[in-house]
Amino acid sequence: MTNQNSKSESTQRRFSQKQYDMLKRCSQNRDMTEWNEWRKKHPDKDILLEGAPLGECYLEGVHLDLKGGHLINQDGTIDNSKKVCSKVFLKGAHFNHAHLENAALMDSHLEEANLSFAHLEGAGVSYAHLNGAVFQHAKVNSSTSFWECKVNRYCKNNKFTNFSGVALDNASIDPTTKQLLEYNIRRKNWNEWYKEHWVLRWPVRGFFGISDYGLRTWRIIGMFFILAGAFAAIYANCACWFPRALFVI
Repeated sequence: MTNQNSKSESTQRRFSQKQYDMLKRCSQNRDMTEWNEWRKKHPDKDILLEGAPLGECYLEGVHLDLKGGHLINQDGTIDNSKKVCSKVFLKGAHFNHAHLENAALMDSHLEEANLSFAHLEGAGVSYAHLNGAVFQHAKVNSSTSFWECKVNRYCKNNKFTNFSGVALDNASIDPTTKQLLEYNIRRKNWNEWYKEHWVLRWPVRGFFGISDYGLRTWRIIGMFFILAGAFAAIYANCACWFPRALFVI
């Protein structure tokens, strides 16, 4: 019975109507002051906005994450003795077309969230959990950070971290994360190509299957040496099986 209760609690949606209403109110006023002031005074509060419909909202400069922040005393001074690390739960939230310029989303839980066409110029999304999140055509610049985010590989039947149409070269991304995001984009694009070219898809799929769509180049190098050795062995055996005159030009 205890296990069932703990399981139901873990799967329960993390959502705060109060936090959602405040964000919507700030969005309508196009001013994040109310939210950011509340966040500074309550850095220990978890942000509970899983599944929140925040599409097309104006959230420029919103501070959702205060990782490593400090508690604020009643007189407004900072209490340096109490450092906190709250969590931001945004799983499944809809931020499509939302304005999130200069937003603080570090270490946020954005699994399966939709940020398509969102404005992320200057946003900090480093160390965030992005499994299954969709960032298609999101707008970024050199100040946008996706450093060491947790992303998952392309999977045909399951949700994967989708950055199609995002200018990855313009953002600040660590090499490992960038490589995996580019891999997902290639897999998605080629699988769409396969649908239109069903005759050619088999040899093309076989070639890319060897290198895992460029993710493992050592496979191509290894295959090259294997084929080279195979052809050399065939040539040597043919020289023994057939008269030498057949090989003289």
